[in-house]
Amino acid sequence: MTSGSTILRALCLLCAVAAGCYRFDTAAAPPPAKPLVVPDVASSPVVRSSALFSAVATVFRHPRCANCHSGTEHPLQGRQGRLHAPRVAGARCELCHGAAYDPQTQIPGAPRWRLAPAAMGWVDRTDRQLCEQVKDPAANGGRTLAAVVEHLRHDELVAYGWSPGPRLEAAAGSQTELADLFSRWVKSGAHCP
Repeated sequence: MTSGSTILRALCLLCAVAAGCYRFDTAAAPPPAKPLVVPDVASSPVVRSSALFSAVATVFRHPRCANCHSGTEHPLQGRQGRLHAPRVAGARCELCHGAAYDPQTQIPGAPRWRLAPAAMGWVDRTDRQLCEQVKDPAANGGRTLAAVVEHLRHDELVAYGWSPGPRLEAAAGSQTELADLFSRWVKSGAHCP
């Protein structure tokens, strides 16, 4: 990181602190990520498939994922999904967020840090709405379901959900477990709840 980008990130942090929406967290580290709960439904294939997607949806709704899949021009932050501070509609995320967590500023980061397009918003969606959205190429970044599996399995920004830095709780399970579960859902017929 260049000294110019370090200074810029420090200014971003100061702005957030001054706005009262960011504080250095000196508390104990968050608990380790919870296991990803895979349903064991001994019912019809449609019910099993729907249950698999509902398990996937619990990860999609975790703050590590949902905060950037807000469905608006504004990212969210924190466990409560507060509006990002400073207000950044239309701003380039990489002005403050680097390619990795910055221990000096405690600002999270990952390669190609960015807000998901509004069409890919997950906040306030039911399992069924989220399922239909993920299946729709017009709302999932133009991907087939097989491409979504690969995106979940290999994308470095998706990986951030399980390595957010020491002060943030990771999403349940692991990136591999999520991709495997999503793949199982696809192979089960990709039925929506």
